[in-house]
Amino acid sequence: MLVRGRSFVDVPPSQIRSLASAIETAKQWDPSFVEGQYLRSVQENLDLLRLVFSGGAGPLFRNREFIVYERRETMDDGTQVIAVASLPRELAAGIYPEESKLVRGLLMQSGWVIEQVEQSDACIVTYVAQVDPAGWLPKWLVNILSVKLVLVIDDLYRLAQSFK
Repeated sequence: MLVRGRSFVDVPPSQIRSLASAIETAKQWDPSFVEGQYLRSVQENLDLLRLVFSGGAGPLFRNREFIVYERRETMDDGTQVIAVASLPRELAAGIYPEESKLVRGLLMQSGWVIEQVEQSDACIVTYVAQVDPAGWLPKWLVNILSVKLVLVIDDLYRLAQSFK
């Protein structure tokens, strides 16, 4: 499943970046997010995380878990990038053992690109997620999740506005 969303938001890029990369606020802008934890910091701008998501489809479908790295960079032109991807399965298992009640998915690539709009306190936010949720999911649920993933930009924007 691959989704991409892009939107203009009239909040400072630094505010979007801090909310988009914080596990503590993720439940407020991503309705599928169940829990997360920082596993370890590798460098100043590189962390290993455990993220758990729900499809909201009831008890028949198990939640998905991802062991990922998150890298945060600011480019020369001021564009901020938050890149997230799963660790290789063997490495992930060594860092955090699999739980039987969860399905470990694969986040091939995901992240945010936050571009400053010149002469303003606004930015253009792009969100990309390419994910293999692993295991079986019905087509209708995959379609719902695809729409929800794109709408996280709007939810993130509303949260950022509430901090203005």
